[in-house]
Amino acid sequence: MVVTHNTKDFVGAGRLGVVVKTSSRISEYAEGRLMSMNVSLPDELYQQAVEIAKAQRVSVDEVITSALAQQMSAWDRLRQRASRGSREKFLAALDKVPDVEPDEHDRS
Repeated sequence: MVVTHNTKDFVGAGRLGVVVKTSSRISEYAEGRLMSMNVSLPDELYQQAVEIAKAQRVSVDEVITSALAQQMSAWDRLRQRASRGSREKFLAALDKVPDVEPDEHDRS
């Protein structure tokens, strides 16, 4: 799932199996299965969320929900990419790297 404020950038993503939602539609995506929880945030992070919420004219809850959904989506993509790899593929790629000293500008 991709969470964005601009769905126009993701036209056609559905054909690739990508679910695109706006932060205001997250609760709709959850089909009413919402959970309430208390979270401790550093004050600076909370203030940033407040500023974003004001600028986007949404609630702080929506900003935090959107940020969490984006992070979970990124972890899912990373997990999917990792599942396509293997130690054998990694070692095969390393075998293609020349066994030479680095250039001078790459040494520091």
